[in-house]
Amino acid sequence: MLGKPLSKFRHGQSGKIIKIQGPRELQRRLTELGLIEGVKIRLLNSTGKTFSVKVRDTRLALGFEVAAQILVHSDN
Repeated sequence: MLGKPLSKFRHGQSGKIIKIQGPRELQRRLTELGLIEGVKIRLLNSTGKTFSVKVRDTRLALGFEVAAQILVHSDN
């Protein structure tokens, strides 16, 4: 299953997380926030540097570097 970085998504796109890349500390922190493989994520807004996402019933703001480490299989 191919995925693309969340940082490449456009407003309103959604999909399932297929992999979290990057250092273990980043992976651990994102897991604590509920970003785990198989979970649906939706991009609500992006400025190019920050990404507002919805995961389950939670909204999160992520920096570009973090969003680039989250690989997602797009629904659309």
